[in-house]
Amino acid sequence: MARIDYILALRSAGVACMMATVCSRCYKDGHRVAFFGVPITGTTMGDKPKDRVFQKAVWCAAKKHIKEVHGLAIIRNGAGGWKTTKLRMEEPS
Repeated sequence: MARIDYILALRSAGVACMMATVCSRCYKDGHRVAFFGVPITGTTMGDKPKDRVFQKAVWCAAKKHIKEVHGLAIIRNGAGGWKTTKLRMEEPS
């Protein structure tokens, strides 16, 4: 299985701007929470183990933010990249 480049995935899905530090949708509204609220413990461009842990933490926080705040999910687009799609709302029974 190929190793995910978490930061590239965020950028290709169009959910992050400024080197994957801020939600691109919230940025337009003036809300700029760096690294989706993850404490800085590594770099977004590094390949050391601590950088990979940091990048994965940003990826997980971004997926959670996109889901909870914007009602979107980050999924693979079938061509090796990533995209966002609207979450299906469950109808109450």
